[in-house]
Amino acid sequence: MLGKLRNFSKTKLASVLVGIIIIPFVFWGMGGIFQGGNTNNVAKIGNHSISTQNFLDHINSIGLNPELIKNNLDENIMSEFLNDMLAKKFIELEINKLGISMSEENLIDLIKNNNDFLDKDKQFKRSKYEKFLLENNLNAAQFEKRLKRRQLEKILFNYYGGGLKSPNVLINSLSASNNSLIEIEYINLDKSYKKKDQFSNMDVNKYLEENSKELEREFINFKYAEINPKNLVNSDEFNDEFFNKIDELENNLTKFTSLEELLKNYTEVKINEINNFDLSSNNKDFDYISDYVNQYDINILDKNDYFIIFKINNYEKKIPTLDKKFENEIRNILYQKEKFKFNNEILNNIRQNKFNNEDFMKFSKNIDDYKKTKLNSIRDDNIFDINSVKVLYALPEKSFTLVADEKDDVYLVKILKINKKKLDDKEIMQISNEVNEKIKNEIYSSYDIYLNNEYKVEINDNALERVNNFFK
Repeated sequence: MLGKLRNFSKTKLASVLVGIIIIPFVFWGMGGIFQGGNTNNVAKIGNHSISTQNFLDHINSIGLNPELIKNNLDENIMSEFLNDMLAKKFIELEINKLGISMSEENLIDLIKNNNDFLDKDKQFKRSKYEKFLLENNLNAAQFEKRLKRRQLEKILFNYYGGGLKSPNVLINSLSASNNSLIEIEYINLDKSYKKKDQFSNMDVNKYLEENSKELEREFINFKYAEINPKNLVNSDEFNDEFFNKIDELENNLTKFTSLEELLKNYTEVKINEINNFDLSSNNKDFDYISDYVNQYDINILDKNDYFIIFKINNYEKKIPTLDKKFENEIRNILYQKEKFKFNNEILNNIRQNKFNNEDFMKFSKNIDDYKKTKLNSIRDDNIFDINSVKVLYALPEKSFTLVADEKDDVYLVKILKINKKKLDDKEIMQISNEVNEKIKNEIYSSYDIYLNNEYKVEINDNALERVNNFFK
């Protein structure tokens, strides 16, 4: 339905919820930058139209600098604005459909009890309220209208997600699974892998032959010269004479085909030549060169402390010379592939119930290589990374698996025992809140899908493009 708008389903509710929860009293204004505008519809939600003027007013209310908008037009900022407006329109239609309302008395109470407008004695101060309006370029009517809208939005979301009480069975389940004490035995598999130097030269050459295309790299030949005041105008300062010479060189770039011709009158400037430069080498001195691989013109760049002038003479993709460095890279590839294969075989045996305690103990004859420890909760990442800990807490006693630590070392683990932990009231409350949040997220995800299906949206690309051009 909304394929033309990038990430619409992700932003539709999020933009509203963030406004409700995080920034209920932050509003901006642009002081009437947009005036007028045609009445063509930018979009339609069923029978409800969004005119160009409506859309411009919405952009105006966001308060972004027009120059910032202009600079982000290529990043689909206009679509994001429309996403946000459609989200708010959806919520407005839902509020009207459910008959949610708010009296003027309730609105006044909300303002008078806002901490931003109270003095140290918790009394409402009209002066603080008016100061807030002035600082945010708002009048009372604008602020109260926006505040009322946000409060109605809050009521709507409380209608769907408020008042949740976590089922005890779910709390008990999470308490048992996430806060148990798990006793494990583990071994680092590093000693089990075939080492890099154990791969023969024949292994290296075979891999090189079979994967020649994937191993190709980009190489260039180029010449360059570093230009500074000393070698250009015999000065220690970046003076007018120096910059005049730089301008002169820039104007002559297209007139010559080689650096030698261009710089023949500047005898102090040294021309350097580099051949077979590997663009994947991460050489910081020439990190700029990769942006010009398909250009054979002479270029000049300002490097702050000096200028550099260069020309690429040749570009080609080829396999690097099999020196020690490249050979070591291939050995590392072979090591990683063998490591993956080794780990995968263990996991397959575990999944097929073909792995037992005897298999576990075969990985080392040295009993000291096997370590024992306890995990205190699903958040205990002192040894393994947090995702690995979550895997361990999802498994039963006497089971096996592979996990990793923050350094990507891989371990074979056996779960020895799972001890249920008795929780105090504070821990139970924390789990209850986690369960509530999880249920709310599920509800809001379902509600998001419902909104997509309930309200059919048509986008007027021409009108949207005209608004886009307005900012160019």
